[in-house]
Formats: sequence, C-alpha cells, structure tokens
Amino acid sequence: MINSNKNSNKSLLKIYVPIACTVLIMLVLVFYSFVTGSTIAAKHAPLVGACMEIKLEATTAHLWFEELITGDRYLDIDIIWHHLDEANWYANAMLEGGNKPEGTFVPLSNEKLRNDIRQVQAELTTFRKTAEQRWSRKLNGKAGVGSDIDQQFDATFARFIKQADRVEAGLHQLITRELGIFKKTQYFLFATIIGLSLTLLFVFLRYEHKSMNDLQSITDAKDKAEGAIHKLTLTQKRVSEVLDGADALIYVSDMQTGEILFINKYGKSHWGAIEGEICWKVIQKKTDGPCEFCTNRKLVDADGNPTEGVIWELKSPVNDRWYHCCDKAIRWLDGRTVRMEIASDITALKRADEERQNLEAAIRKTQKLESLGVLAGGIAHDFNNLLMAILGNADLAQMELSPLSPAHDRIEDIITSARRAADLCKQMLAYSGRGKFVIEALSLTEIVEEMFHMLEVSISKKAVLKYNFAANIPAVRADATQIRQIILNLITNASEAIGDRSGVISINTGAMDCDRNYLSESYLDENLPEGLYSFFEVADTGCGMTDETKEKLFDPFYTTKFTGRGLGLSAVLGIVRGHNGAIKIYSELNKGTAIKVLFPAVDEPTQKIKPSDQCEEDTWRGSGTILLVDDEESILAVGKRYLEKKGFNVLIAQDGRVGLELFRKHAEEIVCVILDLTMPHLDGEETFREMRRIKRGVRVIMSSGYNEQDIFQRLPGKGLAGFIQKPYQSRDLWIKLREVLGDGTTCVARTDQESS
Repeated sequence: MINSNKNSNKSLLKIYVPIACTVLIMLVLVFYSFVTGSTIAAKHAPLVGACMEIKLEATTAHLWFEELITGDRYLDIDIIWHHLDEANWYANAMLEGGNKPEGTFVPLSNEKLRNDIRQVQAELTTFRKTAEQRWSRKLNGKAGVGSDIDQQFDATFARFIKQADRVEAGLHQLITRELGIFKKTQYFLFATIIGLSLTLLFVFLRYEHKSMNDLQSITDAKDKAEGAIHKLTLTQKRVSEVLDGADALIYVSDMQTGEILFINKYGKSHWGAIEGEICWKVIQKKTDGPCEFCTNRKLVDADGNPTEGVIWELKSPVNDRWYHCCDKAIRWLDGRTVRMEIASDITALKRADEERQNLEAAIRKTQKLESLGVLAGGIAHDFNNLLMAILGNADLAQMELSPLSPAHDRIEDIITSARRAADLCKQMLAYSGRGKFVIEALSLTEIVEEMFHMLEVSISKKAVLKYNFAANIPAVRADATQIRQIILNLITNASEAIGDRSGVISINTGAMDCDRNYLSESYLDENLPEGLYSFFEVADTGCGMTDETKEKLFDPFYTTKFTGRGLGLSAVLGIVRGHNGAIKIYSELNKGTAIKVLFPAVDEPTQKIKPSDQCEEDTWRGSGTILLVDDEESILAVGKRYLEKKGFNVLIAQDGRVGLELFRKHAEEIVCVILDLTMPHLDGEETFREMRRIKRGVRVIMSSGYNEQDIFQRLPGKGLAGFIQKPYQSRDLWIKLREVLGDGTTCVARTDQESS
C-alpha cells in the first residue's frame, strides 16, 4: 500500500512538474510581453509626440507670422523665432536624444528616418531664412502679401510640412513593424512553451526506468575517463618527442633553489641526466652560488607573477660556445613558479657575423688605401710638373756654366735635391700602384742574393742577417727595381725595430698554395685568385707591434720614431698592389715581427738580373722640326732649349687644340711630336688620335707625371712611338729621341761649347 502510494505520488509528480514548469514559463512570457510592450511604447511615444510638436511649433510660427505681416495681430517677432527654435530642438532630440518635462527622447536608430529628420531640419532652416528675408523686406516696405518672397515663404512651409508628415508616417510604420515582430515573437513563444511542456511530459514518462541504468552510466563515464587519460598520455609522449627532437637545450629549474626539474634529450647529451641537480653547478660549473647573469629576477614582477620573459645571448665559459637563450617563468605541475630556458647554439652564426664584420673592415681598409693612392698619384703627377721646371732650368744652367764657376756646386745641389724630390714622387706613384714597372719573369731568390752586400751595409751592426732560400721556387712576373725597393724597406724597418739591442733578421724565400681563406686574411686582399704564390719573408726579433701600429703600418708618413722619413712601407704597399700581390703580417709585442710578401707564381724561365745601363755622354745631333705640346709654360721653355741644343727646330703649343692646328700646317716637316697627356680643352689622348687621322705615321712621344704602364693601358696598340716620364733632364730626352728617330738622325763630334 505504501509502495502504491509512493508510485502514485511519483506519477502525480511527473505530471505536475511539467505543468508547473509550463505555468512558470507562461508567467515569464506574460511579464516579458508587458515589459516589451512598455519598452516599445516608452521608446516611440516621445518620438511621435516630438514629431507632432515639430509640426505644431512650425505651424504656430507660420500662422502668427502671417498675422504679424498682415497686421491682424500685434506680436513680438522673437516669439515666432522661439517657436521655430523649439521645433528645431525637437528635431535634434529625435536624432541625439534629450529631456523635456513631457518625457525623455531616445535617439532614433533607423538610418532612413534619421536622414528624413535631417531633411526636416534643413527645410526648417530654409523656412526660417525665408521668414527672416520676408520680415526684413516688410520692415523696409519693399514687400507685402502676394509678393515673390511671400510665395517662396508659403512654398518652403509646404515642403517642411510634407517632409514632417513623411517622418511621422515613417514612425508609424516603424512602430507597426516592431509591434508585428513582438506579436510574432509572442505566438512563437506560446507555441514553444506548449511544445516544451509536451516534451517534458513525454521525457518524464518515457524515461521512467532511467534510474535503473545509473550503474551503466557510471561505467560508461569510467570508460570515457580512461580514454581521456590515454589521450593525455599520448599527448605527453608527443610533447616529449617534440622537446627531445629540438636541436636546442631545454630545461626547467626551480627559481628558488636552482634544482633542475626537467631537461630534454639535447641537454642530456651535453650535461647528462642532471634532474635533481643545481643548475649553476652542472651547467656553468660554479660552486659559489647562482650565476651573475641569472635572469630569475627579470622573469617575475614585484607580485611574483610571470612577465613576458627575457631573450639574451651568452658565451658559455664552459665550452666557449655562443647560445641564444629564451627564458620565461611558468607554473609547474605543483603550482610553484619555475624557469624554463630554451638555449640554441648560435656559434656558427656568430662566426659568420664576425667574418662579415672582418670583410667589411677589409673593404673599408681597401677603400681607404685606394683613396690615399688616388690622392698620392695626383699629387705626384702635379709635383712632377713643378720639378720638371726646377730640374730642367738647373740642368740648363749647369750646361751653360763652367765647372770652375762658384755657382756650379750650388746648381749641382739644386739638381740633387730635385732628383730626391723626384724619387719621393716615384714612391708616391708606387704607393698609388702607378709606379714605373719593367715586368720580367724573375727569381725572388736571385734578387735577394744579388743584394747581399747592399743589405749587409743597410742594417745595424748589432743585427745579424740570416738567409733561408727554398730550392727551385717558381718565377714571378715583377719589376726587379721595385722588388729591391720592397726588400730594402723591409730590412731597414727590421733593423730599426731591433734598435740598439742584439738581434736577428732573417730573409726567407719559398712558394706555397694559397686558398681564398688565407688570402682574405692578408693585409691587401683585392679578390686575388687562389693558386701557387712565391714569397719572400723578412722576420726580426725586434720590439714587435701593437694592434694600433699594425692598423696604421702602411699609412703614408706614419712612424713610431721621432720623425717621419717618407712613404716607406706605404710605397711597399703600392708596389705589391701594382704586382697583384698580397702581404701577411705576424707580430707580437716585445717578440718580433715577420712580414711575408706574396706574388703570383708563373711557369716561365727567369731573366738574368742586370744593373741599369749607364749611357755615356751622347755626341748625337738631330735635325728637322719637333712639335712640343704642354700646358705648362716652364716645361715648354725648358723643352725648347733642350731640343734646340741638339739642332732641332721647335714649334710649341700650350694645349691640344693649338698643337693640332700647328700640326695641320706643318705635318710634312714635323719629324716628331712630344705630347703632354693631361691638358685642358683637348688632352693628349684625344690630340694623338686626331694627329693620327691627319698623318698615320706620325711619331709621338707621350709625356706625363704618371708611369709608362698607365699610358700604354689607355692607348694600347695605338702606335705611340715612346714615352718619357716627368721630370726628365736633357740627357733623358736626347736618349729617348735617338731611340724614336733612329736612322733619321746624325752623329757628329761634340764641341766644347756644347759640352758645357
């Protein structure tokens, strides 16, 4: 009986619960309908009222204005303007909202109605302007009832009323539409409630036996939990595989104790299984506490909350490798804050960056040397022109003076000083890589052997020379005189580095294969090709050099002594550059210096080294006309006297254009042209080409402060008869003319007057 009552109560409960839910939902629906209806009314009623107020205020203003105009009523015009302002306020309240005693105005959200209201405002503004114009004319007695402004006033008011009616109709349509939506929503909710009630009743009746299946549900939940645990295990395994597969050290450590809680496979391969160890002890091999560069304090804020993290770089003192580190504070499984670090090995990138910086430094150094070389070459060229006048006039004066004259020795001193200045210019040209080279296949060992005596007397008495020559080293294509200059300069510097102490200077020769890396580290690297290079090396046990000294070693006039002595090693650099060679410098302070000079090896037989030929005084005389073209008047004067002393008729021209005109007139009688390379208007190169067009076989000797190689590189295969470098003396010019003119000259006995 008791069970029967219980079952009955349960049945009743199953019926009453859906009914109660339905009633409750219906009450909620009624409340929703009341609130929603009130909201619609509260929202739109003031707007409809505002629209009516707009029309009322404007209509009142219109009627009273007509009565004021016709004189039927005496009113203050400001009252009419006040009515229009009120109409405009209501229009603005419909757009922006506002408060009045009759209610609060909510701004319209419908964009079409907002545009219509803006049009009402525009018409209202036009209406007021028309009224102001009409009133102004009324006051001036220029208009009355029936005038054009009166008609415009009525038309404007009619447009305003029409636009206001459109807004009012739009509001009614909007309210009707929203009420329709509200009704449809009510019908839908009622239908939903009825359906939901039936559904609840069906559910309660249909699943009465659900309590019998609770055990099965628990079993299913257990299976799902086990499946979730399995998925979590797989996820952990995948995360572990990702961490272990990373080519970076990843570890987690306690921020308070430094205990390592996790380290990936990469880290274990470098430091072993160090979980449980203290990070600074096993990773940085420290024993006295945390590292000074530890980022723990940067990973949390003042409240202990994790920050965005720290990215930094470190060169490990343990393995001397660079690492890019990303540190971040995270929450560990037990809730404590720990540090996670990802450290990637960037040693290769650092080395590449260092190589790039070295390359940029080498490029800057090369550009500096090129700039100084261009400057030195230009100065040497201009200075050679000045020396030509000094040396030439001194030479002429000496020829005209008796050897017993008191001025003879002074003239000789002038000539000697001018020659030394000319030698300095040659060094400047050598530094610029534009020195005068006579290229031959030479043996570096033979050059050094030929200089034995000169080198012995060039060094300090406390220095000892030692030689170490490799056998059968390949030849190099070089100028023997310039190579001697390099060796002599290096030996002199080595001797001065030893100073007053006893020391050893060694000269070594040999050959070696040079790859790109080796050549790129040389002082002078201008993309030299890899291959076999022959070299000589001058080493000393002197004072050595600092890094600052090595940087400035080849700067012009740089010296560590009390005074400079000229271009010195700067000329060495220019000569080596001109021979496409390289220089390697090894130096340690207080231990010594070794300078190795390398030249590309060639597979050619070497030429025997011969001293320069010393020509005897010429008894040669010439004949015919020579055209001398130069933009320096002093050179023209000196050159003319040189030529006239040998029996030539001389035509002179101060630039290429004048020289070309003289050549056209006297082409048949001119046997040779001495032509300056650098001139205004028409330079030597252009003048030479034009002369060749006039007379194909013209013999031209080009003259310049630059070297012969420059000229023949600019005019290869153009038929130049010869070249003479400034400054030159009479004997140099006569020898060159004899070489060029050949059989067209005569040899006669010299007179005493000529020899003077």
